[in-house]
Amino acid sequence: MAAANWGGPSYDSETHTLYVNSMDVGMLFRMVKRPEGSLVPYRNQGSGSPNSRFWDKDLNPCRKPPWGFLTAINLDTGDFRWRSVLGVVDEPARAKGDSANRDVESRRIAGDSGRAGV
Repeated sequence: MAAANWGGPSYDSETHTLYVNSMDVGMLFRMVKRPEGSLVPYRNQGSGSPNSRFWDKDLNPCRKPPWGFLTAINLDTGDFRWRSVLGVVDEPARAKGDSANRDVESRRIAGDSGRAGV
């Protein structure tokens, strides 16, 4: 199962196409009850590991690539118009232990979240 990234989808009203940046990375979450009276009664909580993701020693997802896609979905039929692979890597994008470039790390897994638009 894949999930859409934080950047959210983009919609083209002329072609009825939804563009979704997604990633296929194993994560472990559980639902926890929020305080009484909260607008949303439950929220997700990670297992305590960084982002609750399953990484290998080089901070690559623990599954074979591709790890992410940019997909154009025809909203009239639900079919994919096209799908482009985003999540492959020939070499790690950051040095081991360099936490200052986490944004680069996330882009190499599932592409840029669409900051420049589609």
